[in-house]
Amino acid sequence: MKHVARWFSVLALAWPLTVSAQAPLPAGQAAPLPQGHPPVAGAAQAPPLPAGHPSVAGTPQAAAPLPAGHPSVGSAATAPLPAGHPPVADSAQPAPAASNAAPAQPTPEPQAADASAAANPHAANPHGGGLNAPRDTSNPDASVPKGGIVATIVDGKGQPIAGIQVRLGKMFQSIAQGERRDDETQVSNAQGEVRFSGLESSSNFSYRVTVTKGGAEYASTPFRLAEDRGQRVMLHVYPVTSDIDEARVMMRGLIWVEARDDTFQFEVWFQIYNIGDITWVPSDVEMELPEGAKAFSARESMTDARAEADGDTRVKLLGTFSPGQHDVRFNFQVDNPQEASVAFSLDLPPRVAEFRVVAAAAKGMTLTARDFPPVQVSVGPQGERVLVTQQRAQDRSIETVHFELAGLPTRGNAPWLAVLLAAATAATGLYVASQKPAPGRGRRKLTGDLKQARDVLLDELLQLEKAKVDGRLGPQSYEQTRRALVTALARIVQPG
Repeated sequence: MKHVARWFSVLALAWPLTVSAQAPLPAGQAAPLPQGHPPVAGAAQAPPLPAGHPSVAGTPQAAAPLPAGHPSVGSAATAPLPAGHPPVADSAQPAPAASNAAPAQPTPEPQAADASAAANPHAANPHGGGLNAPRDTSNPDASVPKGGIVATIVDGKGQPIAGIQVRLGKMFQSIAQGERRDDETQVSNAQGEVRFSGLESSSNFSYRVTVTKGGAEYASTPFRLAEDRGQRVMLHVYPVTSDIDEARVMMRGLIWVEARDDTFQFEVWFQIYNIGDITWVPSDVEMELPEGAKAFSARESMTDARAEADGDTRVKLLGTFSPGQHDVRFNFQVDNPQEASVAFSLDLPPRVAEFRVVAAAAKGMTLTARDFPPVQVSVGPQGERVLVTQQRAQDRSIETVHFELAGLPTRGNAPWLAVLLAAATAATGLYVASQKPAPGRGRRKLTGDLKQARDVLLDELLQLEKAKVDGRLGPQSYEQTRRALVTALARIVQPG
């Protein structure tokens, strides 16, 4: 959850930076609202909605007729929607005329839909591919007998696909009995349907409907059956290609870097957009991590779109990228050499149109990225100082990112020198104490040496605390160094 909060906060401060760079409007002039936005006091009226767009409060309706055969939309909706069409809400009620008025909420989408898209009337157009691709659905349905699942397999235009194998994965989980997996397969009929029955509705059982075609995997999100009804699932299946040009894929990415005691921690997030109507299954698509990368780990996903390690520093992009948006995230580390400046290089996958570098930065730390605009300073999700820079592709995609962190806190040698000095002095004291010391001058000299070593250690402890307060030393290095200093100090105070 912490990582999720961090990433969404990073996106909030990173993606919209270009908005602040736009030229200001003349004094007293309000910017026009987005198309379909409810009215806001003082704002310019939005243009009419496209023909057939669901009505939105306060927005002029387009005069153009709906396409031939299209059912009526909005308050005039009388004809039934096509099979699998997402519900369209009648939003004709006027919105409050307040300066902070919020858009009217449409009818809730099925459980598999993205909640952020459900609040956006422009994100659910089921008549196009790419970002407007129709959504898969999975919902409890009283018309399906309890203990049953009806799955309908359709193409990108909503037409049923007959004769395709549909697999139902079953998973049983129990603390006492462990985990057990099973599956069964059926072939879709002329209506693109398969029916599974006699299934358990216990909370220990979960199910997932999957179709595999041409190396691509299309699957519902896992679900449990309701006790009093069955489940209805709809999956969309598309043609498949490994040619990124044919699939019309583009990407944008972000790398977060944080300097820690002994390592640099990296988190990488790619948002991959398939704006065509053909599924992309990558083949030999790799990226090169910075030299010395280790501890690679990929974030779990509900789909098979993923990144996998390929050797020490290479990462492969794998899985199914159907029309729409897909997120791929992973982490890795690089050892911290304890130098004031460190440079990194990251080779990107193809078709990256936008990339951002975000660094958690202590006071005095700087970030520079080759061929990127000047860095902006902002505040991260935990209130920390962060540095952000973004590059957008011009005539070709961004292939490599080179960036450097400078002004980094370093551990330094002084604490360890103090420990060595104290250890040597304590060893001398133990040796001399084992002899028969002559009274007088020799013993006073030894006592003076021990006092000097003690004073050095106490001063180093003071400097250590200051380094921690200033953020120049991480918690792990602080604890290790403090423990060594205190141990050495104890040996001096009680050398025997």
